[in-house]
Amino acid sequence: MAGASSERTRRRVAGVALGLAALWMAPGYSTEHLSPASPDAASSGGSMAIDERLFSNVPLNTREPNPCSPQDPGPKWRGILIQAPKRVAFGRGQQAGEAFAAIPICGLYTLDLVNLMNGAPMQLIAVDRKTQKMYAGAVVDADPSPEEPPPDEEPLDPATLKGLATSSYFNLNLVSYIGLPARSAVYDVMVEYGGLQSNKVVIEIIAGP
Repeated sequence: MAGASSERTRRRVAGVALGLAALWMAPGYSTEHLSPASPDAASSGGSMAIDERLFSNVPLNTREPNPCSPQDPGPKWRGILIQAPKRVAFGRGQQAGEAFAAIPICGLYTLDLVNLMNGAPMQLIAVDRKTQKMYAGAVVDADPSPEEPPPDEEPLDPATLKGLATSSYFNLNLVSYIGLPARSAVYDVMVEYGGLQSNKVVIEIIAGP
C-alpha cells in the first residue's frame, strides 16, 4: 500500500509540475522542464540588444525559443525576463487574428514549483506613460477540448515540491490578453507570475491611417 501511495504522489507531483505552469497555454506548445531549485538562486537576469526587425517573425502565442527570446541566465537563476519591440505601428488590414496588432512579448521564466501551487495564471500589465492608467489581463487560453474535471484529491503537501523548479519560454501577443485601446500611446509593460515580477520594457504603439 505504501508503494502505491508513493507512486500516486510521484505522479501528482509530475502533474503539478507540468500542469500549474502550463495552464495558461493551449496544449502542444509546452517546452517545460524540471530542474533542482538552488538555495542561492538569483532574483533577476540580464537583457540583450535585438534587431527590431526580428520581432515581426516571432511565433505568437507559442513557447518556442527564438532570436528575440531573453538569454537564459543559468540553472541557479529564478525570475522572469521579457523582451519586446520598442515601436509597433499598426493600421487597417494589419490585424493579428482578432487583435488589432501584433505586439510580441518574448519571455523566459524559471520559478520554484511551490510558488505556483495556488494556480494563479500569469498576468500581463501595461501602464500608459501619459495617463498612468494601468491595463492588466490574465494569460489564460480557452481549452479547445475540455474534459470532465478529475475527482477531488487530498491537497498536495508543498514539501513534495521542495527543490523543484520549472522553466519555459513564451511569446505572447500583448493585445490578445489586455484590452488596450487602438490608438497611439507609450506603455511600460511587465509580467507577473508565481509571486515575481519581470523587468520592465517600454513599447510605443503608433496608429497609422
